[in-house]
Amino acid sequence: MRTIEADAVDADRLASLGGPTGATKRRFLLAELAGYGLLKVAHGDTRTTWLERWQLPFLLGFQLALGAYARSSARARRLGDDTQEPSVSVDWFRVGVATPEGWDADDWLAFCERSLRDATTGTGYSGELYVHQGDFRGVIQWRRDDAVHPVVVSARLR
Repeated sequence: MRTIEADAVDADRLASLGGPTGATKRRFLLAELAGYGLLKVAHGDTRTTWLERWQLPFLLGFQLALGAYARSSARARRLGDDTQEPSVSVDWFRVGVATPEGWDADDWLAFCERSLRDATTGTGYSGELYVHQGDFRGVIQWRRDDAVHPVVVSARLR
C-alpha cells in the first residue's frame, strides 16, 4: 500500500513520462487503486479507518473528499437519488480543479458529473466534453480510470 500511496502522490511524474510508458504506468496505478476499492465510496468508513491506521494521508484525503462529495446536497440536487458511485477521478481532488465564480465546488463537480453521465462517450479511453447552458460554456475532461467507466478528471470555462 505504501508504494501505491507514493505513486498516487507522484502521479504527475508518471504523466510526465509521456508516451506509452507514462500512460501504461498511470493505467496500472489507477487499476490497482480500483482493485483495492480505493476509488469507491461504498464501505468508506471501514476504508477510512484502515487508511488512518496505515498512515496513508493522500489516499485517506481522497477517500474523505469523495465521500463528502457523494453525500453532498449539491450532488443530490443534480443527480437525484442516484446511488451509483461518483463518476469522479482521483485527479479532480489531487490537482484541485478551480471552481468558476458563482458556483459552489460540489455543485460545479455535480454539474460536470451529470453532464458526463448524460453524454455519449463512445469507446475511447479519454476525451473532452463541451457543454453550454445559456451564456455558460465549459469543457469537461474525462477518462476511464478503471478502463471501463468514464469519470470527470477536470473542467474549465472556455
